[in-house]
Amino acid sequence: DLNMPPGVVVAQSSISSGYAACSLINVDRQDQQQTLRGNFSENMDSHMGISSSSSSSSSSSSSSSSSSASSVESAELSDKDQLQVQSCYKGLKTQVYVCGSMANLYVHNSSPENSWDLKFTGIPVVLYDSGETRSRDKPRIQILLVERGTCFALWRDTIDNLTSYKVSSQGFHTMCLSTDHTQLIGLSFDCSEAAQQLWSHIDRLTSDPENIRLSGPGNRSKSSRKQKHRPAPVRRLPDKSHISQPCCFEHITNVEVSDRSRYLSLQSLVPTPGMVSLDAP
Repeated sequence: DLNMPPGVVVAQSSISSGYAACSLINVDRQDQQQTLRGNFSENMDSHMGISSSSSSSSSSSSSSSSSSASSVESAELSDKDQLQVQSCYKGLKTQVYVCGSMANLYVHNSSPENSWDLKFTGIPVVLYDSGETRSRDKPRIQILLVERGTCFALWRDTIDNLTSYKVSSQGFHTMCLSTDHTQLIGLSFDCSEAAQQLWSHIDRLTSDPENIRLSGPGNRSKSSRKQKHRPAPVRRLPDKSHISQPCCFEHITNVEVSDRSRYLSLQSLVPTPGMVSLDAP
C-alpha cells in the first residue's frame, strides 16, 4: 500500500503516465493500466480519505482482489531480484545497497493544490563510490529507482550536502534534487521496515566524515594530495594467451523484444515494430 503523509494530495492525472513500470504484472497494457488505476485509487481511499467514484460495487470488488494480489506479489523482493540489481551496478570500490521493497516516485507540484505527481515505480538503489578509482575519483552517493526485471535506471540523482533526505512519515521519504534544490521528490514504499533500513543506510553514509564532497566545501588532506600527484607505477599488460575464457559465468538478466509491452524502459528505448526506417544500414 502507498504510504503518504496526511493532507497530501496526489494528482489523479499522473496515474497512467508512469505507473506501469512493475514488471511482474504480465498482462495486456490496457488491462494493466486499469488494474493499477484501481489499485492506486483504493490505496488513496484508505490512506487519505479520497472518495472513489469511478467504479461500481461489482467491479470494485473484482479490482480490489486483483489489485491486492498484485500488491502482495510486488511488495517483497526475492533474493534473485536483489542479486540481479547488485550484479548490474556493482563495480570496483563501489558499494551497492538494494532496498528490500518496491517504491513509487513522486514529484512535488507547486500548484495551489500542493499535489504530488506520480512518475515511476521501481526498486530504490543506493550507490556509494569511494573515489579510489581512476574513473570514479571523487566520493559520491547516488540514489536510483531501478526497473524490476530489466535493472534499467528509471531515475537517478546525486545525494549532496543540500539533499536533505528525511523521513516525512512512516513509509514516505522526501529529498531535494541536486540540480534544483527547490524541487521536492517523494518516495512511497510498500514496506515501512525496508524504508527505515534504506534511510538508516543513507544517514550512515552522509554522516561519515570521510565523504568530503558530501560534508560541504573543504580541502583534501595533505596525504591525499601527495597520493594524487604520485606517478602511477608502470604495469605490464598480460599476454592474450594468459587470459582464459569466462569462468563461473551466470546469465541473470534476459530482455527480449517481446517484453516491450511489460517494461516501461523498453517502451521508451525500443522502437515500435514496423516503424524502423528501410534506409537504415
